[in-house]
Amino acid sequence: MNEPISGRKIDTVVFDFDGTLVDTNEAVLESWQYAARELLGNAFPYEKLTATLGEPIMRTVAYLFPDSDPERVVKTYREFHHANFEKMIKIFPGVTEMLDALSEGGYKLGLVTNRLRYTTEIGMEQFGLTKYFGAVVTVGEAPKDKPEPEHIWFALDKLGSRPERAMLVGDSQNDIIGGHRAGLVSVRVSWAVATDDSYGNKAAEPDYVIDSPSGLLAVLGELNG
Repeated sequence: MNEPISGRKIDTVVFDFDGTLVDTNEAVLESWQYAARELLGNAFPYEKLTATLGEPIMRTVAYLFPDSDPERVVKTYREFHHANFEKMIKIFPGVTEMLDALSEGGYKLGLVTNRLRYTTEIGMEQFGLTKYFGAVVTVGEAPKDKPEPEHIWFALDKLGSRPERAMLVGDSQNDIIGGHRAGLVSVRVSWAVATDDSYGNKAAEPDYVIDSPSGLLAVLGELNG
């Protein structure tokens, strides 16, 4: 593996995609509501849906549609999602400037998501994000997905990085739990729509919370002196 940048505690930042870099929340939530109307004849309460953000899709299917055929649910969800994804997503303000600063500062950047590669790449290309990342790991490409650590370790291996030199930035408790299990410093973004039910659950409590993308640069400055 590559040696860390001299004098730095953290030389690698691994990001989640949905709800962290790109606002995909409307696309995700409306896709579940479409599936609910088509298959169940009704919509879900908003809070029930936001509690599932960041989960692997089959876990969400089991929770929302326990008596339905999982394959049919996924097909219905993706029918709406793929048709509307590009026009319903937007990049969060300040993300591009943050990534520019990290890239210019010599940080190794990775992306780990429980989203399919197909739509991940659509979103990254739409907002010009592909150039920043030395490793992109999507659902099913590692032995286990988030919140299991293998997903994150897989990205670190691609980057030539070590857990003790890396940081995980995400919006959901699955991101934070995964980051802790993988041995990374964890940062949760305050613009998350995903439900924060980490209170009292040490595994889901982040090391830092940031209010804006520029806040990540401040955290790195603090850690790296």
